This record gives sequence, C-alpha cells and structure tokens, in this order.
Amino acid sequence: AITSGGGSLLTFQSVSNQITLSPVAQISNAAEIDMSNGKIYTIFDNAAGDLEVFEIDPLNGNSTLVSTLVEPGIQEVTSNSTAFDSNNGIMYYFGFDGGVNYLYTLRLRSQPFSWTKIPLSTVFNPVTQSPNPYFCANYDNVQNILYSVTPEFDSTFTSVQWRILETNVSTGALTTRGTLNTFPFLVDLGSSVYDQNSGTLIL
Repeated sequence: AITSGGGSLLTFQSVSNQITLSPVAQISNAAEIDMSNGKIYTIFDNAAGDLEVFEIDPLNGNSTLVSTLVEPGIQEVTSNSTAFDSNNGIMYYFGFDGGVNYLYTLRLRSQPFSWTKIPLSTVFNPVTQSPNPYFCANYDNVQNILYSVTPEFDSTFTSVQWRILETNVSTGALTTRGTLNTFPFLVDLGSSVYDQNSGTLIL
C-alpha cells in the first residue's frame, strides 16, 4: 500500500478484523507469501533495470535483500505475474528479457540462492510490437501445477479470448486447460486468487 509517509504493508487479520500498517521501503505489484514460514517475497526492477528480490517480515515490515538478478534486457515487472510453490520454497515469475517471455524460477530456500530462466512461447502484437503477457499466475500446492492466463488473438490481433495455461516448470511447455471467451477484458491484468482446497482458479 502507499500512504502519505511512503510505502506500507497492509495486514488484515480476518479473525479479529484488525488492520495494521507497517512501513516498508520496497513495494511492488509482484509479491507472494510462503505459507510454510509466513514470509512475504517480492520482486521489482531497480533504477539500473535489474530485478531485486526481497524477503519481508509481515509482523514488522522489515525487509531483507535476498538477491539481485542482473538482467540487462528486463522490462518492468508485470502485475500479478508471480506464483509461489510453498512445498519447495520456489517463486515463479513470468517476465520479459529483451522483449521475449521467460519463466524465472527463484529458489529461495537454496543455500546459496539460485535462479534460472527458460523461454516461453512469445506472440508479438504487430500494432504495439509488444509481446503477449502471462499473468494471473497461481501455483497449486496440492497438485504441483503452475497456472497462468494469456490473451489469444485472431488474425487482426484483436483479443478474442483468454487461455488458461498449465506450465511445465522444467521445460516451459504450455498446455491449454481452458478458454475464457465470454468477456473481452480482465481487470488490472487479471486480479486472481487460487483456492488450494478445491483447486479452483478465481478471476
């Protein structure tokens, strides 16, 4: 959240309905919580154009730099483009490098920290010359499946439907699990949550 004094971490306790704001220096639209330890992990692009990965303690807002990914071709961080495997402490990020889509794998429990990236299928819009994004990223911690959503264009590159994708995290292979063709747009690049109990992606 952004308050008058700068960045803040807003915490809502659903049992007591208590809301707290903790000052935090690093704010980002790409953040995940590790359900095994309660820590928040976030990534954002710094002034040099690299990706910085931070660990945030939600109890006090303290943040610790985990690592910096030096990638000269990285573009801005896409909203709702991260997912977290709490079984293995892995954060996945659908991002760009040199205008091409990649899946970044950040192994946060590895000592030392390590990361890799693999290319994904990239379709370019001839009007804007921008690559198709992958967002609404969510990880099924029961079935160990990484999901995302991407637009599918017709011959005139008008968005006609959205594809729900399963991503093979080892190869980058994409499998279409469903299509959304009853509405033309998603709000804010797809606000989404995932119900781990029922295995339901909610958009």
